[in-house]
Amino acid sequence: MLLDIAVFLAVLNVKKELNCSGAFKAVTALGNIAVGLASLLLMIRAVAINASKKKYMIPLAVVLGANWGTLLHAVSVADAVWDPQSSSCSPVGTSRFKPNVLTSFAADCVFMGVSFVSLLRKEGLSRLWRMLYREGLICMGVATVAYLVPSVFLLLNLNDIMNYMFQPFASIVMVTCSTRMYRELSEFLSPQVLPNPAISTLSTLEFYKPSSRVLRPGMDKSMAVRVQMETTTATESTFGTTDYTQSGDDSSSLHFARP
Repeated sequence: MLLDIAVFLAVLNVKKELNCSGAFKAVTALGNIAVGLASLLLMIRAVAINASKKKYMIPLAVVLGANWGTLLHAVSVADAVWDPQSSSCSPVGTSRFKPNVLTSFAADCVFMGVSFVSLLRKEGLSRLWRMLYREGLICMGVATVAYLVPSVFLLLNLNDIMNYMFQPFASIVMVTCSTRMYRELSEFLSPQVLPNPAISTLSTLEFYKPSSRVLRPGMDKSMAVRVQMETTTATESTFGTTDYTQSGDDSSSLHFARP
């Protein structure tokens, strides 16, 4: 998407006549590849939430294939001509982008809708569930607003410029939304390690049951319990002060008299 924006701005700032049709096809191809990959991320999330079940995977894959088909069709029909008055490229026939925009809108809504409904059916209180629920709710609202505007203008079909004007905006919003969801989930599953973390371990208890064999007279009829202390270490803090360090391995035996 960044490459698409760079090429788009370069084409807009060219003051000499160039092959506008080829340039516009390149801009459309880069943008549609980014949108298609964003839809792929949304589909993977929907499949993963449903544990990769085939009854979800196959229909969602079909929807993704239809979306990619319309994206490729948009590249083939993209066209622009040189406008001497404005000294810039002017897109033509943008009403032919209608299947592309409407199908992408429907596909992304299907992916996010499946994820959202699946989360509601598996309602929980974990931090991961809350994060996925919040991300899904926000992304559904953002995608609806982003795609609704260009869809309305395409259906109205006022002119070529108005038909195309909001499509780059919708593409940027969807790519940003889907990649932000992926990055937030990645950061949640792989949290950053603090520069000087305190290292602590859990203590363990080991219980020794008395032997079942017959004891000779004078032997201690008790049960030994060993308590083992693990090491806890705190390193220098980020504020320049040094915390105390305490470590050790202590083993002791507690004897409980048998009744």
